[in-house]
Amino acid sequence: MPRGTYRAPPRKRTTPDDKLQHANATDGVMQPVDLQMVEKLAALGLSQRQLAAYFRVSVTKWYLQRRDWSGIAAAWQRGRARGVAIVASRLMRNIDSATRRPSCST
Repeated sequence: MPRGTYRAPPRKRTTPDDKLQHANATDGVMQPVDLQMVEKLAALGLSQRQLAAYFRVSVTKWYLQRRDWSGIAAAWQRGRARGVAIVASRLMRNIDSATRRPSCST
């Protein structure tokens, strides 16, 4: 090699699974998901991406796991439905209490 030229050493190629392994140190394997926690977090309005971040996995890994295991998708849908039902019932309660109040006319 001529003097004054520098050649960088070859890089190790990383895959998305390598990045996942470093992110949560589970050797690229997604840990079992607590379906009750998925349901509770979905009821609070968390998105799929936010759930993936909560469980410390990549979004791709989350969607693959959700596709392979229907329990995750069902728990998320139940949680979202519960969250909507809670909001709807509170709105109706507020409407009922507003209609029962005497109006002030000046």
